[in-house]
Order: sequence, then C-alpha cells, then structure tokens
Amino acid sequence: MGKIILEPELAVSFQRGERGAVGEVYRRTYKFLYLLAAGILSSQDDAFDAVHDVFAKAIDRGVEMKDDSRLLSYLVTSVRRRAYDILATRKRVEPDADAETFPSFDTGNPYFVAICPNLSEKETAVLLLHLCFGFSFREIAELTSIPRSSLHDIYAGALKKARGTLEKK
Repeated sequence: MGKIILEPELAVSFQRGERGAVGEVYRRTYKFLYLLAAGILSSQDDAFDAVHDVFAKAIDRGVEMKDDSRLLSYLVTSVRRRAYDILATRKRVEPDADAETFPSFDTGNPYFVAICPNLSEKETAVLLLHLCFGFSFREIAELTSIPRSSLHDIYAGALKKARGTLEKK
C-alpha cells in the first residue's frame, strides 16, 4: 500500500457527494481505513461496516470541511469515531421490548448471591448495569425508569451493603 494522494479537486467533489468522486476516494482509501477499523474492532465484519457507514453518510449528506487538503484526516477521524461507536454498542444490552418497566434480573446470580444475598432487586440491577455492562446512570435511569437522583443513592447503598458483607466474611 503506497502513499494515499487525494487531490483538492477530488476532495471538493467528494464534499458535494458526487458518486464518482466518492467511489474514487473509496478505491484509494478503503484498505487503509479498513485496517484502521479492524485494529480497533478486531472484527472483519464490523470493520467493513464502519468504513461503509462513513462513505454512505458522505453520499447521503455530503461533507463539510474547511480545508480540502484534510480529506484523509477527516476520513480517518470519521472511521475511528464510527469504530468506537460500534465498540460501545457491543457493550450495551438491548432491553427486551416486552419487559416490564423495571427489568427483572436473575437474583439467583451466584456471584451476586454469594457476595450480597441481602441486595434488593433494584440494587442488584443498578450494580449489574453499571459495573458489569458499563451503563451510565443516565442510561440506567432511561432503561429502568428509576429517577436519576435516586440511582446514586441506590448505587451507594448497594456498594455499602456489599462492603459490609465482604468485611464480615
């Protein structure tokens, strides 16, 4: 793979979303962008999707750049951002559409039962969603319909119970 050269005229046409220009930029940059995405995602399919999502967006909406000579930097940044978005969504659990307002978790989870048999279902849910799945408190509030102001108290209480239980053992 040689040096990638994207002429200013090509960059201008790309910004307008002209299919021929987008195709030419794609042909010149695909391998590089794909390898970048694959390095982040460790998945060929996801890397393929990340690169194609960036180019599909360019075709649909066009691109606005202040400096035509920065097209490659723009593409690298866009693919990297899209790859990290895909990586973040992997860590998320999609809520069940038929679930109750407050999701039911397996309180028989041996790990949590062994550590904290005295946690409530809400405390278990908040700990699991935050610690195991990486959800933010805002996301947990949206998912569980628990007021965001209460989540901090529930989380702090669950941690306090967990520490107390572990200190006794």
